[in-house]
Amino acid sequence: MAERAGLTAEIDRWVLSHCLLVLAERARLRRPVRLFVSQTMDTARDAQRIGWLKQLLETRRLAGEQLVLEFRLSEAQENLRELTAFIGALQGLGVTLSLSAFESNQASLQLLHHLPVTFIKLAPRYIGEGLRNPALREEFAPAGRACA
Repeated sequence: MAERAGLTAEIDRWVLSHCLLVLAERARLRRPVRLFVSQTMDTARDAQRIGWLKQLLETRRLAGEQLVLEFRLSEAQENLRELTAFIGALQGLGVTLSLSAFESNQASLQLLHHLPVTFIKLAPRYIGEGLRNPALREEFAPAGRACA
């Protein structure tokens, strides 16, 4: 619904702003955390987002390493050029990248060579019952090695 209404950029900004408030509060309590924040490609397309984020990190005296921006694998694949430029700018702030809904296939694995991905979250099919499925486990295990 948010996409249809053209609100994803505003929602992304609100979520990110709120997460930075949480990080600042946790730092004040001396209980730092690292937050994974789901974002859409609208964030990566926003030319002012990097400057805005930098200002908020500095104002709140936060380390960028506490923030991990998470993009869906499918969006990253479809928008590689835009996301690469955006992530390049984020690295200067210490912010890292996570890909969600990660699939074990050639295209996904090749994407890892183009983006500085720090974390991946597996696609739902690999979780729960998928962990007991030998064929799915084998997708992530190199030949001849068991997947724990």
